[in-house]
Amino acid sequence: MRSGKLPDLTVPNLVAPGEDPPTFFGAYGQWMFTPLPSWDEIRWLREQWGGPFAIKGIMHPDDARRAIDIGATAISVSNHGGNNLDGTPASIRALPAVVDAVGDQIEILLDGGIRRGGDVVKALALGARAVMIGRAYLWGMAANGEAGVKRVLEILRSGIDEALLGLGRASIHDLVREDVILPPDFSRGLKG
Repeated sequence: MRSGKLPDLTVPNLVAPGEDPPTFFGAYGQWMFTPLPSWDEIRWLREQWGGPFAIKGIMHPDDARRAIDIGATAISVSNHGGNNLDGTPASIRALPAVVDAVGDQIEILLDGGIRRGGDVVKALALGARAVMIGRAYLWGMAANGEAGVKRVLEILRSGIDEALLGLGRASIHDLVREDVILPPDFSRGLKG
């Protein structure tokens, strides 16, 4: 607004030197219609990379086992915000079945649905090693920049402490699955 013109909404990092960059929406459309990588393609990428290798978007135990088979060091149980299918189960519903299938063989993170400290505690109790906070930091950044992000993290930390106090746990390391009451069909359709 200060410049008096619309911002440049191109994506210059998506083209070879000398080519015209696509618009943001053009790049988004290209991404949306690009086929998902195959497990062979992910395996190839893993072989090219010498460092830790995480795969995001795991929602089923079979896929978690495939990630281990190709040498991933971590997985993120994530439905990508559920923005592709309205009926996609919440990430936390997939977490227990994934943990049961591969929990001691790979680092498991949970991505999605983390809005308060109690959500972090639930995910850790169900077997996640860590969580990703998704959009929460963006709310703080939009409201107050770096200080806003810091405040979001402080609020999450306070909520974690409050949830641990309510459970009678001294530390996140003391959490167990029984600290979360799950309905019988919580992971329905996600076991395997």
